[in-house]
Amino acid sequence: MEKNSISRQIYKSVKRVLYTRKVKSMTNVKITVLRTLNPKEVFGEEFPFKEPATTCTYFEEGQEFISEHTERPEGFGCSWAWHDLYKQVVFLYFGGVYFKGDPDVAITCCSDGKRPVIFKLERI
Repeated sequence: MEKNSISRQIYKSVKRVLYTRKVKSMTNVKITVLRTLNPKEVFGEEFPFKEPATTCTYFEEGQEFISEHTERPEGFGCSWAWHDLYKQVVFLYFGGVYFKGDPDVAITCCSDGKRPVIFKLERI
């Protein structure tokens, strides 16, 4: 089978899924900071690391950002967190649907194990 015909078949399948589920695609994604966790909430009083840790200093709960065309939002301070969120921003932008819950929403967090931040991503 030719490469172009496979691409066309995939495109038709994705288009059919998006149409039947009535999912918005190619839309901007709103990023909301739901929770910033203090290391004491995660580890208790005994930290498994030597250096002191605090709650993430880049984000505040309730903060909102808009990713336009999968670009990093202006003022989104942490490149580590953006790298963690980017794949899900792209997934929502192109019409991806998670299996359960609201098809336009994803809940995720950054991978900073010392001071994680929980985000809500929404197609808008």
